Amino acid sequence: MSIKSIKVIFCFLCLFLLISEALTIFGQSRNKIKTISKIAKKLKAEDVRRKEVETLLLRGEYQHDGSGELIYIGTILSVPALLKVLENNPPQIFNPCDWASVIESPLAPVNNPLPPPQLNNTPLSLPVPYSPPKVEEPKQDCSPHKSYICTYAHAVTALRKIPGQNFVDYQDWKNWWEKYQTETKSPKIK
Repeated sequence: MSIKSIKVIFCFLCLFLLISEALTIFGQSRNKIKTISKIAKKLKAEDVRRKEVETLLLRGEYQHDGSGELIYIGTILSVPALLKVLENNPPQIFNPCDWASVIESPLAPVNNPLPPPQLNNTPLSLPVPYSPPKVEEPKQDCSPHKSYICTYAHAVTALRKIPGQNFVDYQDWKNWWEKYQTETKSPKIK
């Protein structure tokens, strides 16, 4: 074999490798384009769904499940809808001492319970009288408490995730939102 034929074979081999590499890259690019296209469709579907949920929440509908959905697909534009959920589901304030006296504790001590059995070596021994030790009742906290329903908790969870703030009360979230809009000079969204 001559040097010229070796050079020709080498050139064909390089050309073959170059073409196969180009086809591989082209195939990968097509797969990447398909993947990007699927992601774009999914994002578009999420955007559409998020807007649907926000619209329902602003109308006062679908508040429980909608707040739960916005935990996963909500954006900063979802904040007004979530604030509406907080506004529509305020906490209930109750005093536990107002109704606790109506319910009798199942663990309250019973007066003169049966004495524990006493085992003595005498066959005719009588049980020794038993009286329970005196136990002071624990003092109950009678200060008013706030009780939140789970819808409120779902909305707060979504709000904490979206902007990364940590408030509980509606008024604190509302104040933060107004401050955020003025600081970022974003248009007022109600």
